Amino acid sequence: MLDLIFGIRIIRSIQYFGHRIKLRKIFFHERSFLLDREKIPWEEAQRLEKIMEIIPFGPHFKSKDEILSAMIELRFPTYGSFYANQMHGAPDQRLELMSIEIPRVGKERYFFVEKKSDDEFVVISDFVASLPGVIKVFGRGDELQFVSRHGNIVRTMKRNVSDC
Repeated sequence: MLDLIFGIRIIRSIQYFGHRIKLRKIFFHERSFLLDREKIPWEEAQRLEKIMEIIPFGPHFKSKDEILSAMIELRFPTYGSFYANQMHGAPDQRLELMSIEIPRVGKERYFFVEKKSDDEFVVISDFVASLPGVIKVFGRGDELQFVSRHGNIVRTMKRNVSDC
């Protein structure tokens, strides 16, 4: 939220899905706001974590652009996101992997989307996990295996059969 004080634009909070997230200090320059990785006080980060975990994502999309737009909207300003874009690569070209960083708590929210047709994409898994996170997903029958950058299986889950 930008305020004007004596004609100077300042940043003291962020509006996020109807919630006002207070910052740890007042920022007088947008650059200092963008570069500060601890701009959110710990108490607000814990509250933000709960908010970010429950905001709906999908579950149905009509295009990859629609998926990407929804992910960008969900991402907290100035924090990270990851889009694996594995639909055109191995191992399972129907599965897409995305994540958004949850500020200051060492966690990410992961989304796995399956391409059903050229105009139908369905979220088949949505969960929060600690870092370091998942970078690949493999479909094995009715099971999904989530793999870290080191090749370790981080999580195994049953595929939502009603969406298959």
